[in-house]
Amino acid sequence: MLGTVVKYWKSCHPFSKQWMFPIHFEMAPFHQETFFDELLQYIIPYSSSMGMNEQELPNLWSKLLYGNITVVSSQKPRVAQVLDLMRDVYKTSKKITVKGRKRQLTRLHVHTLAFQAILTTKGSKWKNTQAAAAKASLTATRHVCGSEEIDPKKSKLFMDDSFSKSIVPGSPRVEFNTNSPVSCWDEEDYEICIAPVLVCTQVFADWRWWRPYYGRRLVLQILDCRYCRVLNQIL
Repeated sequence: MLGTVVKYWKSCHPFSKQWMFPIHFEMAPFHQETFFDELLQYIIPYSSSMGMNEQELPNLWSKLLYGNITVVSSQKPRVAQVLDLMRDVYKTSKKITVKGRKRQLTRLHVHTLAFQAILTTKGSKWKNTQAAAAKASLTATRHVCGSEEIDPKKSKLFMDDSFSKSIVPGSPRVEFNTNSPVSCWDEEDYEICIAPVLVCTQVFADWRWWRPYYGRRLVLQILDCRYCRVLNQIL
């Protein structure tokens, strides 16, 4: 499948530099080094947004920083660990822009069983990050539970009452606020939002197979927020 995508992308290379719209690439469980090599050469340099899960993130991080993929990764990583990896991937991506990246990476979305994390560059085309994180969280719950109506009795939170922004000792902690559960803050030239996920306890569908619905979440980040309320009712 990846070979087909790469073949198609090669044919688009002469025109891709002229494309002004943002491009999102959603990763999949790639475990072979050759797949990652092709991703780094043909796909990632042309992506302005990337989505991945808690296992794909450390693989991408390891490949970018050390040239290889990691064999073992946690299925239930802590928020601080994910945030540190996201920062490294984002900053490393900026450094390699000069070496051949055709498009600046301005958005990272990491989805785990317990939470959604989105990093977006300030002033980029990606808007409404808080709304997008909330929508992604609700979509995951609805898909796994198989119902548009979310029943609190059939779901629970796996996140703690607070989380650290980094594994670095002394890093500030963010307290969970039930009145405003999506936490957002600014760092350097980017914004980060964390949304807890209501994990369904009566599984209707595997949560790992709801990726096709991510395109709907992206809509919230590329349109004026005047339309957010309407979109929330449609998507």
